[in-house]
Amino acid sequence: MSEPRKQSMSASQRRRRARIAAHVSWANTPDRRKRTSAGTKAFCDRFEQQVDPQRVLPDAVRQQRATHARKAYMLALAEKSVQARRRKK
Repeated sequence: MSEPRKQSMSASQRRRRARIAAHVSWANTPDRRKRTSAGTKAFCDRFEQQVDPQRVLPDAVRQQRATHARKAYMLALAEKSVQARRRKK
């Protein structure tokens, strides 16, 4: 007896299923902060590394500079978003 042939999903079906799975996963996550803490730390560490790769600055100065670097990064992303929306018009 042969196995029934699996019907392949379209890209949009895969996306929908992935979105459903993501929402179910987040719905069952009791501590959202704990779940995302490693990624958040890595994201913030990136900017500290950028502004002080040798780790020679005092912590307070490094953190202040990293905050500015992160804000500059976010503003640059926002600018790219604005430009992309303008191109779509």
